[in-house]
Amino acid sequence: MRLAGDEEFYGQLSDDESTPDSKFDSFMRCYDILCSKGFSEQAATETAIAMVEGKEPMAQPSVRFAKINGDPSSDQNVSN
Repeated sequence: MRLAGDEEFYGQLSDDESTPDSKFDSFMRCYDILCSKGFSEQAATETAIAMVEGKEPMAQPSVRFAKINGDPSSDQNVSN
C-alpha cells in the first residue's frame, strides 16, 4: 500500500524530534523545575515567563528534580 503525500512531508515528520521546543514546552519545563525547587505557583509562573522571554537565565534541572520526576534515560533501563 502506498501512502499519499510527498517525501518532503515525511521528512518533516521524521525530523520532528530535532525541532526546538515550543515556548509552551519551555515554559512548562521551567515551571516544573522552579516548583520542585520550592517556588510558589505564582512565583514559578512569573519567573518561568521571564525565562521564556529571555529576561532571566533558563532554569536547569538538578539531581533532586531528576529524583522527583524520574530520569527517562534510566527508566528505559529498568525491567519488570
